[in-house]
Amino acid sequence: MTHLIFKASYPWLLLIIIPALALTLIPYFRLAKRYRRTRNRICSMVLHMLIMIMSISLLAGVTLEYDVPNKDNEIVLLVDMSDSNQSRQSQKDDFVKEVINRSTQLYKVGIIKFGFDAKIVSPLDNASGKFAAYQTETEIDTSASNIANAINLAKGMFTNPKAGKMVIITDAMETDGSAFSAVKAVAAMGLKVDVAYYNNQMPDHEVQIVNVEFPDTKIALGTEFDVNVAYKSTVAGKFTIKITDTNREGVQTVTEVRDVTLVAGNEEIISIKMAYELNGLHEFRFEIIADGEGANDSEIRNNCYVSFINHEVYDKTLILYSGAESATEGTDMRALLDVEDGKVDIMQIGSKAENHDEVPYTVDQLRAYDMVILVNVSNADLKAVAEAKGADNLEQFALNLKEYVSVYGGGLLTVGGNEGTEVDNLGNPIAHAYNREDMYESVYQDILPVEVVEYTPPLAVVIIIDRSGSMSGAAIDAAKEGSRSIVEIMHQRDYVGIMALSDSSTEILPLTPRVRKDEILEAIDSIQSGGGTSYTPTLRRAGNSLMACEVERRHIVLVSDGAPSDKLDEYGAAIDYNFKRGITTTIVNIGDGSHADMEEAARRGGGRHIVADAGSIGSLPDKMRDDVASPSVMQVSYEDFTPTIGDRKISSLFAGIEVGKFEVLHGYYGTLIKTNESAIVPLKGEFVPIYAQWKQGLGFVGSLMVNVGAGSWSEDFFADAAGRTFINNVFNTLCPAENIRVKDFTVKVQEDNYSTQVSIVQIDNQKFESAAEVKVTIASPSESGMQFASEQSQSLPADTKLLKFDFVLKQSGLHRIKVELFDANGGVIVSNERYLTYKAFSYSEEYDVFRSEEDAKALATNISDFTGGGVIKDSEEVFRDFVKYNHRKFDPRKLFMIMSLILFLLDIAVRKFKFKWIHEIIRDRKQEI
Repeated sequence: MTHLIFKASYPWLLLIIIPALALTLIPYFRLAKRYRRTRNRICSMVLHMLIMIMSISLLAGVTLEYDVPNKDNEIVLLVDMSDSNQSRQSQKDDFVKEVINRSTQLYKVGIIKFGFDAKIVSPLDNASGKFAAYQTETEIDTSASNIANAINLAKGMFTNPKAGKMVIITDAMETDGSAFSAVKAVAAMGLKVDVAYYNNQMPDHEVQIVNVEFPDTKIALGTEFDVNVAYKSTVAGKFTIKITDTNREGVQTVTEVRDVTLVAGNEEIISIKMAYELNGLHEFRFEIIADGEGANDSEIRNNCYVSFINHEVYDKTLILYSGAESATEGTDMRALLDVEDGKVDIMQIGSKAENHDEVPYTVDQLRAYDMVILVNVSNADLKAVAEAKGADNLEQFALNLKEYVSVYGGGLLTVGGNEGTEVDNLGNPIAHAYNREDMYESVYQDILPVEVVEYTPPLAVVIIIDRSGSMSGAAIDAAKEGSRSIVEIMHQRDYVGIMALSDSSTEILPLTPRVRKDEILEAIDSIQSGGGTSYTPTLRRAGNSLMACEVERRHIVLVSDGAPSDKLDEYGAAIDYNFKRGITTTIVNIGDGSHADMEEAARRGGGRHIVADAGSIGSLPDKMRDDVASPSVMQVSYEDFTPTIGDRKISSLFAGIEVGKFEVLHGYYGTLIKTNESAIVPLKGEFVPIYAQWKQGLGFVGSLMVNVGAGSWSEDFFADAAGRTFINNVFNTLCPAENIRVKDFTVKVQEDNYSTQVSIVQIDNQKFESAAEVKVTIASPSESGMQFASEQSQSLPADTKLLKFDFVLKQSGLHRIKVELFDANGGVIVSNERYLTYKAFSYSEEYDVFRSEEDAKALATNISDFTGGGVIKDSEEVFRDFVKYNHRKFDPRKLFMIMSLILFLLDIAVRKFKFKWIHEIIRDRKQEI
């Protein structure tokens, strides 16, 4: 007990003690000695004084306050022993030692060591001998870091959580579990958590593959595809990537990419060309072999990255056609596909169909097919199916198709077609599929990668105005007026740039959105004549500026008097180079300059040659305006053109096709590619998509903007080998890479480094009702191939919708997960290849040297802040929140009242009865003996 303090509610009453004692002592001392020295008098006087003091203290409200040592304080140290933090181990040891040394008799201390697992190395008790116990070798799996596991173990050690604290000594680079989720339960107990954060030291020599990306589309056999390998290094140099492809038959194909450049501190990506010739499972191992400076790789356990592709053929196809243009539309489409007989069903839908009884309509019915092809099918045709099926919402069939693609990964291809032989008032064919009125604001429109709308291709124009001395006066005024007319006619989404032409190129205004019209016109007006005339540098600069602008049309308008200082051979080469890049050039010739050279330059640039002499200079604005005026893309364009290759992101679309070998198409349906990063145009016309594709959820949708069959626009195109190869490449790319059939249940695998959770979600109630047990078996890689690793079974209670199985998989390589259903007698209900799932595991995240330190700091902060603790650096900070002494209060008034009564009664007894002291009683007894 320390810091004893007496307090009184009415301290002034304590002054009464003085006169009270005086009233007792004065009469006593006034007695003669022989009377006051009797034992009765002395005892009575003392009792009177005690009664007076306690009575006055009672009236004054005296209380006692004092402190007693708090022996309930508890500290549990959680020490991270994982491999990634070994460079800081001596510092962590010093921290533990300092905490133990600072812990007096007021603290109980416990110690846990953890990596992937966690073990108590010293129980929660007196700090004596703790450091020796801590230094004892403990078998811990240090190849991962599961902070949550350590927290859950530690919280069970506390006997008085509100006076307890966890101290986690770690780099906060967790690989398994969720420390933040675990700490929520700790906070509910009233425990605080401090984090002693020791960040990792970046090694001097380290190279590591951090990611491998395969194409997200289906890859055709024998077709080269790009694999993007991302790697990082702390040192410059060279290294080799060794790729081993092991197919389903165990045959290995090894590829080595040598002299890969290492750039210190940067994440680099190298694209590697690969191909395979056999369907089925392919396991890929990407291994680093360091050379030169990179040979001293500090961490070799992260030098192998594992991935896989399970290439199976899923190509059962449903062709739905309307017959609006031809009764053979469906079979014409079928004739183009290299698909086995018996794998294609053809059905007619829409107003010309006899009935829709057999048409697959529900999502589950559609999932019996891997690909659905809609040939000349309009939105009205889809509505006709929904109406025939009795749907309240006529867009239900389109909604089912959308779910079939986006949720389950089915493939969808739409092909165009006309409304028979009907024409509009201009004599143009009428579209049946891709009809703008039919598709407007429909679900069908939402599914497609293109918008069936009227639009004008966006345009970027650089206007080059010759401001040489020969262009002074009326000539430059006419050039400015013509330039202003161009700006006026352009659309809001177009771009305009202004350059001046003299001895050198001058950019008056870079490419600027048309919405900033006043700024563009001001730039035109600011041009003044003076100087020489050189076309070449300005044309080159204008071309480079246009290439940086994301538009469909790029155009240069050069306004000059046709008297350049350089020759046609020079500036003509710049025009030719721009034209190869898709940039057209129009030459506006003011006055009597070299018309022949200007006309040739315009021809080579794919533009127009506009002449404005003295007699026609007034009409120059109209001519320049007409040059850039873009007509809207027509709904149906009936013209001959040769399609060109556009986006090459999906290289498998052009496998087996020689570039530039496509035959002529005789028309197309005008559409606009959607503004989505997954929407691409692999085949295009001048400004419009001919074939477009995008990813819709889990599946892919392609749209071909031509019709098919005898006499169609695409007859010559598909009669040629390149066209047939292209349509089959399209088909193979859109087909799913996985089985999308309706299953009895789904298997979901959730990975967290070593921890793998397999979830079984019920779908087929009938099979689940007859099942009594679910078994999950995992085969893991070994030196002799796939070997049994672990197995778990769970009984299947009634109405169970979800079962979860937790496994720990540490072996690098490809793990095979198999799920089986058994009945009550042990008979197999479901056990086939449909329920094989795979997990690729490369290396523990513990060996990912380039993990984000910012994420680790954030985790350390979140853990400590959530519990009211903190991120600490010094061991002294561990003790800052503890209550070392408990403050106590004692109210003695009841005790004083009882004691006063007892003493009062004792005083009466003393006065009335004679008594002897104990020593007198003993003396008398001895005399009697």
